[in-house]
Amino acid sequence: MMRLRRLDLTRYGKFTDRVLDFGPPSVDAPDLHVVFGPNEAGKSTLLSAWMDLLYGIPARTSHDFIHPYASMRLGAALELPDGLHEVVRLKRNQNSLTDPQGRALPESVLRAGLGGLDRAAYETMFSLDDDTLAEGGDSILSSKGDLGQLLFSASAGLAELGQRLDGLRVQADAFHKKRAQRTRIRELRDELQALADEAAELDTQAGDYARLRQAAQAARAAHDAALEDVARAAGMRDRLRGRQGALPLLAEWREAAAELAPLDGLPEVPADWHTRIDPLIAADIRLRTEADLAARRAQELAAELAQMPGDPQALALADRAAEAADLRSRHRSARDDLPRRQQERDDLHRSIADLAAALGPPGETDPARLVPDAATLGTLEDLLAGWSGIAATLASAAAEAQDAAARLQDAGGALEEGDDPLARRAQTLRAALAPLRRSGRAAVGFRG
Repeated sequence: MMRLRRLDLTRYGKFTDRVLDFGPPSVDAPDLHVVFGPNEAGKSTLLSAWMDLLYGIPARTSHDFIHPYASMRLGAALELPDGLHEVVRLKRNQNSLTDPQGRALPESVLRAGLGGLDRAAYETMFSLDDDTLAEGGDSILSSKGDLGQLLFSASAGLAELGQRLDGLRVQADAFHKKRAQRTRIRELRDELQALADEAAELDTQAGDYARLRQAAQAARAAHDAALEDVARAAGMRDRLRGRQGALPLLAEWREAAAELAPLDGLPEVPADWHTRIDPLIAADIRLRTEADLAARRAQELAAELAQMPGDPQALALADRAAEAADLRSRHRSARDDLPRRQQERDDLHRSIADLAAALGPPGETDPARLVPDAATLGTLEDLLAGWSGIAATLASAAAEAQDAAARLQDAGGALEEGDDPLARRAQTLRAALAPLRRSGRAAVGFRG
């Protein structure tokens, strides 16, 4: 069993955010609702929306002239055997049935209330209109149609089928009966013959017929084009009505946009704000409470301070108390720094003792006794000056030796080549050895 409590025409056909709420079933009154309205009010669209909600929006539908496929949406509150269900139907190829939060629902949720009927059977059984009633009646009279049509006939109020058939047999006999003289079919045959005779008299020539046929085709094409124009005009009219209905909201939208404009540069609200707002609210309440308590305590202390009598002696010593607080801080710093200073002193004493032991006789610890006298200092200065001269002479001799070695090497090469006479070679050797002889360090030069 299924009962429709509410139908949401969110975005479907000409409707936008329309709701038909039938409410809960009445206990002491029939649960019957009649929806009526003038032509073009949307009754057929409402019936189509109900069928699309149950069985899905077709791949191609004519109800997208305002809302495109991707935005079409239907919803409903359905009373099913297992309770009340809120469902939403979207225009999708898969998972088109969802709950209001967008989670996909299986089609079996609706199938339980449909009793296994497919869309065609449901339309035949419960979606009754003029065409459906006429087709069901014809199927009963001609004894044709499937089981669904026969069930439809029963639901249409033809339960006394036997009596109806007897009456129909009487009408059939009056229409045609074998060997009967006056029947309806004989009368119609006579009328048909009369019409055939009249048609023969009014027979149209082939050219006229072709012309009339072309005119009929042109008229039919014009009629079809007019129907298309009417359909487009109806769609445009519905779109304009939708825009006209949205015009009163334009001013509100502009006001809201003006209010939100100063907030454009603000950061986006984090996705988990709903989980972070509660701790922030609790922290705000706690901090406000602590601030109020602190302010109240400060007022109490101020009141107590105002009631306390003044002490002239303590007030006179206020400056010295501040100095004492500074001295106390400096004393604590010096006390904490004293071990490190003592350690540095001990290290210096050990360094002085080590230097004294290295400079003076063993056991001498007095630095004043380690200072040499003036004569000793003069001798040391002369030795240092002589050492400086010896070092300079040694450096000059090394340079000269290096230069002589180079010239000696050049002379040796010349001897090997045999280009110069012997005297020239001897002169070259003497010139190379002359500086060494003058300096008295020829051996040093050769060693270099």
